[in-house]
Amino acid sequence: MRKEEYKKQLLKHKEHITTVRNWDVYAREHGLPSSHLLITAFESWKKVKEEIGIKEVDREKELINIASNHKNHFTTVNNWNNYAREHNLPNAFTYISHFDSWNSAKEKLNLSPTSPYPSKEEKKEEMIAVLKEHGSQYIDRTEWDKYAKTHNLPTYKTIRNYLTFEEVKAIIPKEIKYNYSKQELIQIARAHFEHFSSMGKWNQYAKENGLPNATTFYRKFGTWKQAKIEVFQK
Repeated sequence: MRKEEYKKQLLKHKEHITTVRNWDVYAREHGLPSSHLLITAFESWKKVKEEIGIKEVDREKELINIASNHKNHFTTVNNWNNYAREHNLPNAFTYISHFDSWNSAKEKLNLSPTSPYPSKEEKKEEMIAVLKEHGSQYIDRTEWDKYAKTHNLPTYKTIRNYLTFEEVKAIIPKEIKYNYSKQELIQIARAHFEHFSSMGKWNQYAKENGLPNATTFYRKFGTWKQAKIEVFQK
């Protein structure tokens, strides 16, 4: 029954059902179900499209055509991401996920490969690109790793090698519940230690600054007192 309800809604917005990322932006603006809800109901984004009569295009061919039209900017991951962001084009990780590597994509265009050892900044750009395109699928670390495995994406641990938890949280859509680890909560509290006193004072500060509330700490540590002990211990 849920699928039929979704289909009726989606048919009215058919022209906006393109990529997961584009749909989630549009859906948030128009009060429509997120890609995560749709994928849960229909099993995959491809099946969502099939159910409402959208024929899949040859995505790899489409990506190569896009890159070919902007060939002079298809150099490094970082350079392409900067250019793609300005011109609303697929980011580097979209190419990496379809062609296995950045250099494999460049090979399709007969371009010389870039260094096989990307800089930390380039890897960070890759991780940001992954979360911008697939962040709507994030529920918690365990679920992300399951999703990443089936979609050939970096694990949560790999992403955290290049991004802080604050950067990750900023990229993930607001409606997605972020499942903090103890260490992440400790880092947050220590960064704002002067406000980490009573639950009431912390809640007021957390609400004003977009931080996890006192209940989040309480549930993770067992008690507010225990949270304070672990936050302030050396």
